[in-house]
Amino acid sequence: MKHNFHQSIEDILATATGEQKLLWNNIFRITGERASVAQFMFTGILAGSELGVYRAGQIYVAYQLVISGAEAAGAAPAYCRMYNEGNVIHTTLANNALAWTGAALNYYPNQTDIQNQYFSRLVAAVYTLVEFIGYRIIYTN
Repeated sequence: MKHNFHQSIEDILATATGEQKLLWNNIFRITGERASVAQFMFTGILAGSELGVYRAGQIYVAYQLVISGAEAAGAAPAYCRMYNEGNVIHTTLANNALAWTGAALNYYPNQTDIQNQYFSRLVAAVYTLVEFIGYRIIYTN
């Protein structure tokens, strides 16, 4: 039996929390009425995935987004940048512990997550793994 992941906006809003309804209000402002909404889940390496590529007319609504990477110390801080529908940075996620070794400052990237956010693409440094639960929306204005 084939499962249809496409849902109507009414179905999504029927089970949404208050915070999620506010998020969807903003999404409607961006996409207008002409949008294809599909459930989307991804767990894997960010590099080379569709989450790292900007496509005009496509955004992701993240109910849960978790970013993680190597546990080794590094000279550069870990971060993940979220871009909006115009391909402009709107949020940067980072969760680094700092340690002074006596000779240099080291960064230890910790897992970071965010809920109820939207983006068009992700760009990360040091963080390599992503877990996404939410929706992919394709629209034309």
